[in-house]
Amino acid sequence: MCLTGGFALAMAVDDRVLGLRFRGDKFVPGARFAFLRRELGDAFLAVELEDANPDLVDRPGTRPAPASGDT
Repeated sequence: MCLTGGFALAMAVDDRVLGLRFRGDKFVPGARFAFLRRELGDAFLAVELEDANPDLVDRPGTRPAPASGDT
């Protein structure tokens, strides 16, 4: 998540914390989000996305191939 520009300013004045993760992400395990929910309560806004391609979760730095027709 990029912490530059207006996004960083908005976070500085907001009492909430936004967390984004893919459900299968080994670098941000579900236990981390559980801890944040427990510690921050309603101030933690969790967004957990389904994995688009679970095979890529084990290989950081890889990107999925573009869909046919995409350039």
